Parts: sequence; C-alpha cells; structure tokens
Amino acid sequence: MPTINDYLNLAETAFASYASNLRIGNGNALEYERAVMTKTQATRFDASWQVLDQQDLSNGFSAVLFQQVDQQGNPVGDKVLAIRGTEPSYWGIDYLTDVINIAVLGTNVGMPQYSSLKSFYQTLVSQGKLGTSEQVVVTGHSLGGFLAQAFTAEHNAVVSAAYTYNAPGFSASPGVIFNYATQLLEFFGITDATIPNDKITNIRATEGLSATAGLGQMVDLFRKFQSSPLLIQSIITPL
Repeated sequence: MPTINDYLNLAETAFASYASNLRIGNGNALEYERAVMTKTQATRFDASWQVLDQQDLSNGFSAVLFQQVDQQGNPVGDKVLAIRGTEPSYWGIDYLTDVINIAVLGTNVGMPQYSSLKSFYQTLVSQGKLGTSEQVVVTGHSLGGFLAQAFTAEHNAVVSAAYTYNAPGFSASPGVIFNYATQLLEFFGITDATIPNDKITNIRATEGLSATAGLGQMVDLFRKFQSSPLLIQSIITPL
C-alpha cells in the first residue's frame, strides 16, 4: 500500500510537469524552480528523477516521462508519465476544456489534450522509450488528473497505478455545475462510475475552494488531506 511519502514523491512529478523546456536526463533544477518549486526541492528532485521525454503543445497539452534513479544514477521502479494541469498561459484553451469538457460534459470526447496524450504515449512506445506492454505510473494535477483517469481507464493493462491531485472525475450526477454526460464511461465500458478502480488514487485537499477538485464521480480510491486554503489549487504536501 502506498505511503504518505509515496504520495508526496509522485505529487512532485505532477508538479514538475509544469516546467517547460526540460532537457533529457538531469540538469533541470532551474526549470523546476521556475515552475514554483523551491530551490532546495528543485535540486533534490532533479537529482532523483531523470527526464526521458517531454511534449509541450500549443493546444495546452504537456506531459513528461520521468524515471526515478538511485544515488548511482541507476533506474528505480516504474517510469512515471506526469501530465500537466491547467496552464494560465493557455487560458483560452485549457479553461475552455475545464468548463466545457470537464464541468459541463464530464467527458474527454472531442478534447484535444486527451488526443495529444494518446498520441504522445504511442510516440514513446514507437521510439522505444516505453515497451509495448511496459507498466507505467500516471500522475496529474487538476486537468492533468482528469486526463490521467481517462488514460488509465482506456489503457488499464499498461498502467500500474495512477495518482491524481485535486482532480475532477466523471459523473452522471449534477454537481455545482451539471456534469451529466456518460459517453466516456460507456466508451470505456464503465457502466457504474461508483465502482472504484483500485489502480487510481485521487488526493484532494479538504479546505478552501477549487473550481474542479472533486467535481464529478471519481473512478478511483479517494483520499483527503488537509492543506492551507490558499494552496487548494496547488499540489500540496499531505499532512
């Protein structure tokens, strides 16, 4: 069973996916710091994780394939596909996705970021950076967590686990904004969204306001942690 430390380490990969212009391998501490990590955190993360590939597109999609390494630089554990959440610099694209696809429809049908995620995964496989049946961990914050849940549902055989942070889900029930579509669940063969997928864990803070956290029905194991209300839409350190 994952520990609190596991949740934190994987949350950092989701956080690091907000960094741009990452180089393959290490040497990305400055970019992680620009993505709002502290200097100490960025340096430590850069020493612990290698970048295998990154895709950052104009449609608002961005993701990084990470590999954790030990002190000698040897690969450790599964590779991690970290998916970026809503990015302010892509306000028009990402926020339309948040409002229309997630809040109103609760589906990724017609969602350019999800199409790009599937294409990126296929590219990683075709380039040999992931094996055709290699297990991968998927992480994502907010919009990235929504994409991670969809990817896990469709690619269940190759996802060993998924960890999402303050992420919305899929639902046929009304929320603050009605989230009524079931096409995605039907497409994936999921007929009862209340049945948890034990590969997915959604971490959500309990205080404050969030436009998307917890919206819709999570197809996952759900856990709450407390955090500062001011950080509700940020990735938090669980207490």
